[in-house]
Amino acid sequence: MSEPNIAEKIIGAIDRAITGTKPTPKNPIEAAALVICSLAAPRVKSAMGGRFADAKKLYADIKRLQKLLNFDLTEMAAYRAYQAQIDEHDQLTTNGGDLAAIPRGRSRDAWIGDFASRKEAAEQAAIKAGKKFATLNIEIGDLVLAQLHDEVAELENIEARQAARFGLPYKASPTVAALRSISDYLRITAAVTVLENF
Repeated sequence: MSEPNIAEKIIGAIDRAITGTKPTPKNPIEAAALVICSLAAPRVKSAMGGRFADAKKLYADIKRLQKLLNFDLTEMAAYRAYQAQIDEHDQLTTNGGDLAAIPRGRSRDAWIGDFASRKEAAEQAAIKAGKKFATLNIEIGDLVLAQLHDEVAELENIEARQAARFGLPYKASPTVAALRSISDYLRITAAVTVLENF
């Protein structure tokens, strides 16, 4: 890969981050699923009413908890907090500051214990949120799949009419077959796609 391509990718990633846009998936199944989700988003919002906003908030909470569990409340983060405390104390003593002016520091084990207890609380909250989200996930997935089935039925109807117009037997096109095949993919990803993008 040449340097300009890397630079273009970096600039593109920065631009998308600033504007809040996401790249179009290169995988055709993912791209088609994104289109179906965009078509289904108004149906989902209308059917769910105020619960859609609740689902978005719950999903944001789950993402925040996952970030806490995976990055912020790790043992390594506890070590960093302990080290930051030591660095602050060292800086105060080096600069002639008053150590009594800051709260008494904690031991390394105290930091690890604190982070472990906060991680356990975050795990419990994540489990609780995940259980609540499971039913919303199914509901949103069903609404998106209903949209997919409507789109496939409309496309089949158009194709069948064209075949009949020319006196040909109707056979589903590769497009219809491909759309039918993404049902399983959508069943898993629909809720997250709708909540993140629409």
